[in-house]
Amino acid sequence: MSDAEELERWCDVLAEAFSELAESALFVEDVDFTRMGWFNSKDVPGSYIPLVGDSGTYTFGIQGSWKDFSKLSRRFLFLGEEEEISNEEVVDAVNELCNIMVGGVKRRMVTYDPSLKLGLPSFFTGSIHVTSDQEARETIADMETERFHLVAVKRRAE
Repeated sequence: MSDAEELERWCDVLAEAFSELAESALFVEDVDFTRMGWFNSKDVPGSYIPLVGDSGTYTFGIQGSWKDFSKLSRRFLFLGEEEEISNEEVVDAVNELCNIMVGGVKRRMVTYDPSLKLGLPSFFTGSIHVTSDQEARETIADMETERFHLVAVKRRAE
């Protein structure tokens, strides 16, 4: 199986994990996914977590606008629109949601690769640039009023 084909498999699992997260933690039952088949670098905020094992080195993440991340965080933290939420609280909530999502990927793939180890989330605003030794894919996840980009990056086998 090529790196690109293998990454497609992981993207399917990432979408499943996001659906589970949306339903269980955000109370959203319908998420519409659009597989892009490629990765389009954007200058947006996002949270990313490495997942490393014998099968390869991966980074999974969620990108979105500050407005959509704020809505997502409010839903996760049970805050009303009238309640204040700081950028720090948004970052913490998005990092935790990304951690839950990538944990769902690990849980689904641990039978395929029992050596998988989950890293720590990193949140930043800026472009993700894929290098020549990486393969990347993106899936758009449309929720009720928010849109997110689910990112999967795999380091190519040597």
